[in-house]
Amino acid sequence: MTAGPLVARFGSRTVTVVSGLALAASLVLPGLAGSWFALAAALTAIGAIDAVVDVAMNAHGVLVERRYERPILTSFHGLWSTGATTGALAGVGTCVAGAPRPNARVRTDTASDALVRLICAPGATSDTRGQDPTNLEPS
Repeated sequence: MTAGPLVARFGSRTVTVVSGLALAASLVLPGLAGSWFALAAALTAIGAIDAVVDVAMNAHGVLVERRYERPILTSFHGLWSTGATTGALAGVGTCVAGAPRPNARVRTDTASDALVRLICAPGATSDTRGQDPTNLEPS
C-alpha cells in the first residue's frame, strides 16, 4: 500500500536500501517485547517493513532485468531463498552450539545485515525515481 508510492517518489534503489536498513534494525524488536501485545506489534512492524523491502527489491529487479535484456528475476528470487535458508541454518547452528545469549546473536545478525546492505548499495543500478516503472528503456 505504501511501497509503490515510495518507489515512485524516491526510486527503487533508495527505497530498497532504506527499508532494508529499517528491516535490519527492526529485528531486535521481538527481543525487546515485554508482553504479547508488544510482541504482536513488533512482528507486525517487521512484516510491514519486509513488505516494503519486497516490493522495492522486485521493482529494482525488474529494472535490472530490463537492462540485461534477458530474464534474470527468477535468479534473484532463488538467491534470496538461498540466503534465507543459509541464515536460518546458521541460526539453528548457533542455538545447537549453545550460544549463551540469543539477543546477542540477533544484534550481531542485525549489524551484519545492515553492513552488507550499506556495502552493496553503491553498486546498485541507478534509481527509477521520476520514471514510469512500466516503461523503462534498457540503457
